[in-house]
Amino acid sequence: MKKLALLWAFATMAFITSGQEPAFAQERAAENLNGSIIYTLPRTSVRITVEAVRESYQAGPYARFAKKYLGIDAPESNTISYRLQTVRLIPTLEADPQLRMIADLSALKKPEAIAAFFEFSSQGLVMLSDDTPASEQTWRFPTPTHPMHMQIKGMTSNLTEAESTMYRSVRSGNGFEKVPVTQSQVVSKSLEAKAEEAAQLIFDLRKKRIQIITGDTDATFSGNALQAAISEINRLEAEYLSLFLGEYTEAIETLSFDVVPEETKERQLQIAFRISEDEGILPADNIAGRPVVLELIPETSEDAIKQHLGDGIPPKKPTPEITYRIPSICTARLSDGRQVLLQTRIPVYQMGETLSFPIGAVIK
Repeated sequence: MKKLALLWAFATMAFITSGQEPAFAQERAAENLNGSIIYTLPRTSVRITVEAVRESYQAGPYARFAKKYLGIDAPESNTISYRLQTVRLIPTLEADPQLRMIADLSALKKPEAIAAFFEFSSQGLVMLSDDTPASEQTWRFPTPTHPMHMQIKGMTSNLTEAESTMYRSVRSGNGFEKVPVTQSQVVSKSLEAKAEEAAQLIFDLRKKRIQIITGDTDATFSGNALQAAISEINRLEAEYLSLFLGEYTEAIETLSFDVVPEETKERQLQIAFRISEDEGILPADNIAGRPVVLELIPETSEDAIKQHLGDGIPPKKPTPEITYRIPSICTARLSDGRQVLLQTRIPVYQMGETLSFPIGAVIK
């Protein structure tokens, strides 16, 4: 009994006389709200967390020479694509800001009846005005996409000697004659020459690896030294092959979206987010991607009686009843076109029934 009395005193002080009361309650300060408590009805918000894989391919600088010098085909253009990897759907409970109520607890005569309101609150059928569950908020700053530059690796000089033939005029008995003169000069190697050189290094590494494995070499390798030599040759071969085959990388992109179902008892469809193979995960209002739709299907086909609660402004006088919501169990289906990504059952309060309970009744 003493605990219930203390609970009653705390509730009255916390929501009526304290400085933390809602602004709309302060506007009604002129009215006699002593012994009353302000509460709201709950509603369901669906949080959808999406993970997509960003696949990026950077073509190698020698890609167009791969067929000629290595006998393999290599893509010659850079590509970026996205694909869905994981989708999570979590229903969360929050206070409906459009439905604010006042319950007159001062008229209660039995202490057991005081606990009735808090019993409804603990079960989630009603919510206190400032009782909005906190949720983790994560800011994701998009990673800027910078073009990758692959360093051209080589074990020989970037310069080579090139010979060119020039002609000069020499006087002779018959006049002037053109005499060829060979001139040698140092120039940079062409891209194809570098590709040919890199291909030859790849073949040399493969040949050296076979020699080490078969023991056809002057050097002696054993134990860890043999494994280290083979690993280093494999690493060098992969580096030179990447100049022809390019580099492929993956990254994970994660975003969360909140969808608030409409207050209706009928089946409903809402675009949760969009996905683009070129731009990744997009919000619902960005038409650059294809839509991923959230479908809510109530399990009951009976039309429940909906109680109209006005425009959500608290009544001038406290009501002798507790208004509460019973959620509707719905089948939630998340679809990408004809492909169903996720299907589960969740309670949706705003699609359920709104009922009332006599405030003076005792819950046994």
